[in-house]
Amino acid sequence: MSPFFIFATVLTVAYLIYYTVVILHDLYGKKGEKKSEEETFEIDPSEEPEESVEVSESEMGFSIGGNDYEVDVETPSSAPAADRQEETQDERSSGGKALEKVMAKVEPHLEEFNSDMSNPYYDQQLYKLMMSGGRMDGRPVIEAIPIKNEI
Repeated sequence: MSPFFIFATVLTVAYLIYYTVVILHDLYGKKGEKKSEEETFEIDPSEEPEESVEVSESEMGFSIGGNDYEVDVETPSSAPAADRQEETQDERSSGGKALEKVMAKVEPHLEEFNSDMSNPYYDQQLYKLMMSGGRMDGRPVIEAIPIKNEI
């Protein structure tokens, strides 16, 4: 007999004995005892209990225990509504002037173009268009060039 065959036979017999003992223990051993589902924790009476700390929130911030913390909050101005409207009109006019200045600088560099086709493709249509190689539903052929991004 080879050493491996002897080892395999001994191991198989050992497993049979072990599983027989485990099964018999489950069937006939300690039937009446059940484990409780509750967990118990031992608490050392010499330790002081932790005290809770009050946390509260106010308009200007919050407080933890006795310490107050203020939070920067933008409060609406208490100016009358008419004054606020005048301020916003002034801001609008100054903003409009700035926009006009920027547009005056940019307009000479802009190009005019005529839109020949305003027939948009949505995501599903664009996917079908790419898969079909640029031909779809009687529309003009669109050249689709696949590009791989390389880093």
